[in-house]
Amino acid sequence: MATSTRRQATARRPGPALPAPSPFSGLAAPAYNGTDLFLGGAVTTIHGKSFLGSVQDRIASTGALRWIVGLSGAVLGSPALDGAGLLTAGTFAGASPGVYLIASATGAVVRVIARARTFGQAVFADGRLFCATFQGVSAWRLG
Repeated sequence: MATSTRRQATARRPGPALPAPSPFSGLAAPAYNGTDLFLGGAVTTIHGKSFLGSVQDRIASTGALRWIVGLSGAVLGSPALDGAGLLTAGTFAGASPGVYLIASATGAVVRVIARARTFGQAVFADGRLFCATFQGVSAWRLG
């Protein structure tokens, strides 16, 4: 596509702005499945309840929210997707830091693994999920 025909489709903040300076604001890049953006974030309020972190699914072409789920801590590393619709989001702090496994179609938390402060993006490879935490790198067999 020629540069002259490109235009921004949408510009929306995925959550409230955090007071500056914040080590947890805007660190995670979104995961993309061809139609949706999955964004990890920090402090947010969902239906009147405050959360230290969140993951949300937005339609990439419009920015419309499909779902949002509150987490116990800020998401520092980028979410990751596998081919079967499993989304990961690692949290660094809060009551239950670790790697959250989330159903990308619904936002339901399936399980929390690697229960430790997580700072990097989890990686799917060779039937496993690799996670980096303050306790080291762990590999989880999927299936």
